[in-house]
Amino acid sequence: MKQLLFVLVVFLSCTACSDRFEVGNEIETTVYIQKNGLQEITLSAETPVYEMWLYKGGYNSRSCDVSLTVDTEDLVVYNARNKSDYRMLPGNCYEFDRETVRLTGDAPKACVTLTFDTSCIPADEKFLLPVRAVCPADAGAVSPTLGVVYLKIRIESEN
Repeated sequence: MKQLLFVLVVFLSCTACSDRFEVGNEIETTVYIQKNGLQEITLSAETPVYEMWLYKGGYNSRSCDVSLTVDTEDLVVYNARNKSDYRMLPGNCYEFDRETVRLTGDAPKACVTLTFDTSCIPADEKFLLPVRAVCPADAGAVSPTLGVVYLKIRIESEN
């Protein structure tokens, strides 16, 4: 009887595991910005640069072209939700080093650098720059909560 029980346990443990289990399609591609939400950044003429990291998660190795957009609608929603009165940072005050990045299974992260022209940003104004990650619907989904960053710009005063 003990031998039969031993054979049954061995048989069940061998059939319980399978190398055919595929996890590749279990979790869809999701794109997000590492430091998302409200980010307060202090800029000066010596340090006018901000690095923004984009990531792709999920088990599949599908690639995704992620674009970065700046939309006044995001600012309106942010101000209404937080009862604030931030103004949009003018477009001539910043520049992306690239507005589209390709994230793949082998390269699931990428850095986009924003360079600011601090000479055109008044130190006493309340500026916000909402940056949203967007990718084609067939390539994956951008996390609705983690796919947008609100950069609160503060200019370091000169002494």
